Amino acid sequence: MKKFNKRSFLDWRSRYTWEPLDRAIYELYRLPNDFNTLNSKLLVVSRCYNTNIEKRGHNIIDKLAGSFLSTGSFGAIVRSLRSDLKTASLIKCYNNPSMYLIHGKLMQMVKKVTGSRESVFASKFLHFYAPNIFPIMDSITEENLYGHEGIKDNGNIENDYIAHVKRMKLKDGTYDDRYCRFCFYLCRFVGYIHNKYHISYEAISLKALDIYLYLI
Repeated sequence: MKKFNKRSFLDWRSRYTWEPLDRAIYELYRLPNDFNTLNSKLLVVSRCYNTNIEKRGHNIIDKLAGSFLSTGSFGAIVRSLRSDLKTASLIKCYNNPSMYLIHGKLMQMVKKVTGSRESVFASKFLHFYAPNIFPIMDSITEENLYGHEGIKDNGNIENDYIAHVKRMKLKDGTYDDRYCRFCFYLCRFVGYIHNKYHISYEAISLKALDIYLYLI
């Protein structure tokens, strides 16, 4: 079981060596979506955040950009991110089914083009639109979170998660259980380090959590 390192967590900025790159990506994601801009957004996240989505087929980024722009569903997702969820945070939203439905809808749109479920890609793509709401998920952060103090030794957490999904009345096929579980467990981890190690919620950003769990 991984033990919490408070000093390492609070010192996350010194290890955030790719911050200038992220800053440029966040700026890119604020631009309106024409084909070239959306293509760039998809490409930069795919390559800089190692999503492997380009392995799904020839010219897959071009096909995704074209598919996204041809449907009103993608526009609705972007409008929701820029209005309904603009000033929210994961702690405020993890009980809100909207964030999981948005993630699930994006996965469905990607699957129509790639033929595969892309939960990790969807989390990374959405993170740069709404960095305070959507945590980045990949196999490394999952493994480190689920094996960490405060999570691995919490025998009730899975039952709490099942009850959480039932309360939100999420229907199978409309959301991704893997990502929903990750967000729930991450929020429990936030509460744990806040209560046990007296770290303020203001100091526990999604970026701090991502870096800590990725480099632990």
